[in-house]
Amino acid sequence: MRITHCWKNMLTNLFCSSFMLFLMPTIGFAQQAKTTLTCENDLDDAKNAYYNGDLKAVADNIESSCLSAGLYSRPKMVEGYRLLSESYLFRNENRRAQESFEKLLRYNPLFEVDSTDPNASYDLIHLSRTYRRSPLISIYASAGLNYSRVNVLQNYTSFNAVTSKSFYNQITVGWNANLGFEVPVYKNYDFMMEANFSSRSYARTDSLYVTAGNNNAAEVSSAFAFGSLQFREVQYWLDVPVMARYNYQWRKKIIPYAYAGVAPNFLLRSSLRGITRRNVNDGRGGGQVAGSEKEIIIITRYTKIDEETNEKDLYASTESSLRSMFNVSLLAGVGCKFRVERNFMFFDIRYNRFLLNAVDINNRYSQKELLYKYAFVDNDFRLDNISISFGFMRSFYQPRKTREYDPVLAAKAFDKAQKKKEKEAARNGEIIRGTNTEETQRSVKEDAEEAKRKEKQRKNFIDDVRAGRRTVNSIND
Repeated sequence: MRITHCWKNMLTNLFCSSFMLFLMPTIGFAQQAKTTLTCENDLDDAKNAYYNGDLKAVADNIESSCLSAGLYSRPKMVEGYRLLSESYLFRNENRRAQESFEKLLRYNPLFEVDSTDPNASYDLIHLSRTYRRSPLISIYASAGLNYSRVNVLQNYTSFNAVTSKSFYNQITVGWNANLGFEVPVYKNYDFMMEANFSSRSYARTDSLYVTAGNNNAAEVSSAFAFGSLQFREVQYWLDVPVMARYNYQWRKKIIPYAYAGVAPNFLLRSSLRGITRRNVNDGRGGGQVAGSEKEIIIITRYTKIDEETNEKDLYASTESSLRSMFNVSLLAGVGCKFRVERNFMFFDIRYNRFLLNAVDINNRYSQKELLYKYAFVDNDFRLDNISISFGFMRSFYQPRKTREYDPVLAAKAFDKAQKKKEKEAARNGEIIRGTNTEETQRSVKEDAEEAKRKEKQRKNFIDDVRAGRRTVNSIND
């Protein structure tokens, strides 16, 4: 009977334990739902306790039960941590007030107490001023259009270099896409770096002339325009600009800026498109056309395979690039950022000035198809480029003390000032040690009391800096 009774008790306990394990998630969910629903009332109770002077009840009502659990909406979390920060300030718990205010800034990094707010305490206003509102780092992406202008450095031609002319007055448009980051450095100055992938293009038209000479003196008595050549060059670049930017704090949500920098430029590929040579039809057997609007000749290093022989086409291949694959440019720009909550939309206008010759002078005559079929030889030139872009910037924030209110710097400043004062006192003979046992003991006691007094001064100074009542530099006052 005893054995049977024991087995019954064991089975009953096992069943109860299993049933409780089954019900635990449901019970936990009910408690969670109840806590979420009552947090709004807890916040109201905390407000009433604050206005009634029961400051300890503020933390008891909302800190661990609602705020730490994150059961409020974002605006309510800000409201709760503001109330908590003020209660700690009135209790002279500056460190805990700072911790609460930093948690508030995680939910709203741009939060700042208005000095005209009648419900804000002076201590909270001072504490609010001690923090930076600038992002720790921002990542941005943008895209837009660009226009390139050719600056000829030296004319070259396969015919008469004096009379043959090149024209670059046709407007062509390229595109660009940017990905970069910026980091605040000092006050309103930022450091920026980005990768810029762009297509830059220009159009060229050549008027081809011959002049009288030993071979054609009988037929040509002066310069004779026998043809024209036209094409559009398209270049693909990867730029890595490094820039410094100044932000003008005009309004909280509208921030104009200007910047300047330098960039290494890497040419990825370049081609001549729509290349066409037309001979003048003037009754002397002219009018022939070479090339077409669909013709493309790649002028960076490129190997073309003959479709019939399936071998390398030496005539159409580009053995060596006609373009310099590396360049350096100076750049400057202006723009404006528009704040969207904690991020930005922006537009940007940029000017790039390339410094080096775009042509590889060692390979000027290396492309056989261009030289013999189209009578084309490159001029030395460089590009200027203007672009306009629109983009989005994602900013990442971390609560940080400004330099003048940094407690670590305050401690260093206090210690430095104290050492300076002790050296001056020793130099002036103000520190006197006792010569006998009684005087020595008195000196030791005075030194201990002085050390405590200095430590208290140090703590009070750091607390005042942390709370915004003093600055790091005020130690010299």
